[in-house]
Amino acid sequence: MTAAETTHQIPWTLIAALVAAAASIIGVLLHVRHADRSRNQTALADIARHRIEWIERLRQSISDFNAYTTEYHLLLQQNNEKKAQECFEKVRKLFGYLSLLLNSEDPDQKEILDRCQIFMSTPTGEYEGNPGGWSGFHTALVQGSGTKVISTVWRQAKDEIRGKTA
Repeated sequence: MTAAETTHQIPWTLIAALVAAAASIIGVLLHVRHADRSRNQTALADIARHRIEWIERLRQSISDFNAYTTEYHLLLQQNNEKKAQECFEKVRKLFGYLSLLLNSEDPDQKEILDRCQIFMSTPTGEYEGNPGGWSGFHTALVQGSGTKVISTVWRQAKDEIRGKTA
């Protein structure tokens, strides 16, 4: 190879090196961008999973609250004060758990707490503002407030799973 041929090869070598460096930089940038998206999708999936777990805990707690308040009233009707008091303690613990589980700043979740508070204030069920009597209380709690909150949070979880953010 002559000296003239060597000087003509340097620009091509330099160009090839610059193209390779640019390709490497672009590859790194694309990798970082993909990693950010992947982290965001993982975070959304985690949030959705936690929402679904929360829904299950709420469903179980409302179901237990209804079961124990019904049992409590049946025990009162049977004049079984001792077992009624034991049952009321279970209701009290569930109310405390629901108070921690729910956000009192959210109007729908506050409605659940308010309905439970009605029972805690007058556990015999003898109070005004309870349309439908005792069964109306349970229907409003389960089919009204509870279902509304669960549906809303479930919709949020599905949107997060699909990658939509609020």
